[in-house]
Amino acid sequence: MKILVLIFVALLVTGLSAWLAQTQGGEVIVHIADLTVHTSLLMALLIGTGIMLGLFVLIWLLARTLETPQRLRKRHRNRRLERANDLLAKGLRNMLENRLDVARQNLEQAAKTEPKQSLFRLLAASVCVQSNDRDAWSEHLRAIADSDYQAASSWLKADGLVAAEEWEEALAVLQVLASDNPNHPRILRHLARCYRELNSWERLFELGRDQSRHSNLPQDEARQWLRDAARRLCEDTADTELKALWPKLGDARDDPEVLRSYAERLRYYGQTHPELEPHLCKLLDADLDDAAIELYGTLPGPASPDMIVRIRKWLKQDPERASLKRALARLHSRLGQHREAQEQLEALEKQGGDALLYRELAETLERMGQGEAAQAYYRKGLQSLTRTP
Repeated sequence: MKILVLIFVALLVTGLSAWLAQTQGGEVIVHIADLTVHTSLLMALLIGTGIMLGLFVLIWLLARTLETPQRLRKRHRNRRLERANDLLAKGLRNMLENRLDVARQNLEQAAKTEPKQSLFRLLAASVCVQSNDRDAWSEHLRAIADSDYQAASSWLKADGLVAAEEWEEALAVLQVLASDNPNHPRILRHLARCYRELNSWERLFELGRDQSRHSNLPQDEARQWLRDAARRLCEDTADTELKALWPKLGDARDDPEVLRSYAERLRYYGQTHPELEPHLCKLLDADLDDAAIELYGTLPGPASPDMIVRIRKWLKQDPERASLKRALARLHSRLGQHREAQEQLEALEKQGGDALLYRELAETLERMGQGEAAQAYYRKGLQSLTRTP
């Protein structure tokens, strides 16, 4: 198409030139300085067309010659990009196949081949994070200047700092990320780990308490944070501050394991709390949880007959509940009602004994002065331990 256009233009120009030149007897007379040329109109058209085509070809060749360096650079750039893409594909495959050393070599070569490609740097940094090579991933992340990749860089930096156990730096980066993604599971897990390592139990407690109200994480995971933090808070609380800790526990007091940690600390200092037993009763009225039942039978402070009445009320709801029978036996024992405790424990033994049950039975019989029978249950307890896989 371009050649046809050139021929058309050449013919048009030649025709106009011939039309404007002198003509005589069918000839075209052209004066060039002292030279006079006589030729036919057809020959003039052919010569003019040839000259115009030659000029166009000369200009085209000159343009192609001037474009040669740019074409060579483009070809070199395309080849370099193809090589980088091939290395990227190999690196991703090796990374997915968990061949991290080979993947790192591929991706770092791709990053060197195309140093301005932030994606290559980011992927190379990701492999270095998995290899826990802080110097390497730090270098790759510093080389990323594209603002579109800064968020991804921050995520990788947080992962790398956690892997390197640089808890304070990791926490600073995570707090920035959390401002934009406050409920992202990955950030929450990293924050929980940082709080643990830095002994920031109050922060871990707040994190677990907040997440137990949401569905961003499995509830068991958030509750475990809450329980661990509550246990450490109780352990770190002095006896004079234990009562002040009770309201700070807030909704976490609905978790029997949190209450257990608080009760154990009260027992350690020989203290009681007037709200502990009523709060636990309220929980048990709503749900007969085995952990809460076990705690009820071992609450710090003296047992009372009212506690026996409550246990019997719950037993009417679930007469075969082993945890209720065991709690009732413990309360009877604490009140000095050893015969009643023995009855409950022997009823439990018929359902299936364990080492703890045999020990409690032996201790109860010892208090009743039945030493030989107690020894028999101690032996049963030891035998049950040896049978435990």
